[in-house]
Amino acid sequence: MGDSGHYEPLRWPDERLKRAGGFSGKAPKAARAFARQVDERGPVPPEVWGDDPQRQAVAARIGEIIRPEFGSRQANFIPQDPFGILVWGGWYDLGEVEVLMNIEEAFDINIPDDDMSLLFERTLGEVIDYVMNRPVLPGRWPKFGKSALEARPCPEMTVFFDLRSFLRKKGVLADRRLRPSDRLGDFEPALPIESCCSYISHRFGAHVPLRRRTLRCLRPVVVWLVLTTVTSILMWLVLPLPVSGLIGLSLAVAVVLGDLVESRTHRLWPPGIETIADLVRFILQDRSRALQSLDGSAS
Repeated sequence: MGDSGHYEPLRWPDERLKRAGGFSGKAPKAARAFARQVDERGPVPPEVWGDDPQRQAVAARIGEIIRPEFGSRQANFIPQDPFGILVWGGWYDLGEVEVLMNIEEAFDINIPDDDMSLLFERTLGEVIDYVMNRPVLPGRWPKFGKSALEARPCPEMTVFFDLRSFLRKKGVLADRRLRPSDRLGDFEPALPIESCCSYISHRFGAHVPLRRRTLRCLRPVVVWLVLTTVTSILMWLVLPLPVSGLIGLSLAVAVVLGDLVESRTHRLWPPGIETIADLVRFILQDRSRALQSLDGSAS
């Protein structure tokens, strides 16, 4: 663990403020006192979290999650800071629960309710160690630790076999053997693109930005305008309704029919993703960008 001895951990300004912090309008005063202590530290080097780059990255990510709730300008936190102070916002505030839930979402983990209450009594360094040792949610590849996807001898092969297993369970392959050179378009419409992207997002934490076919995207607008005009004229000739009623009814009919057309809009894979091999590379590159952003915030 790195040397953070010359940094003073966060502390309550006085015991009276601690006892009355959530009452009589004293919570803002306590919050300002805490934020001032952190801002007076100045930049804290990542080495205070130890020599492990992953621990430094996790500390940086958790620091950025805490900072908006804490109220400081920079996330100049150290391992010895009491976690309960970092997420405290007054006795009647639930901001600390929001922070823990944001940590759960950021690292794909589940923190039991009993553990949540105990973490408020720990230091930030102990919370970070807890997060790093928690198993990820079922069905997801972890981003850190020995079981991480990137720690496998051949991550590309692991992703390929994972996708092949998914396609088999969906009944897309039948008796066909999947090859890296197979085109993704060959599996449509048996496999909806949205279903595949949803699996990739849940399993690998990668986001695939889908495209829409331009002409079909414009079609609902054109249909809506045409249907509005036609239905207005027909209803004016057939139904003895006032003009306002005819317009309202025609708009409702046009919106319903337009939604039906919109639901049939065809979605496409992003440029550069045409084969299974392209998709595997994209998944690993997207995960790599996410990990690099953590490393960048830690440095």
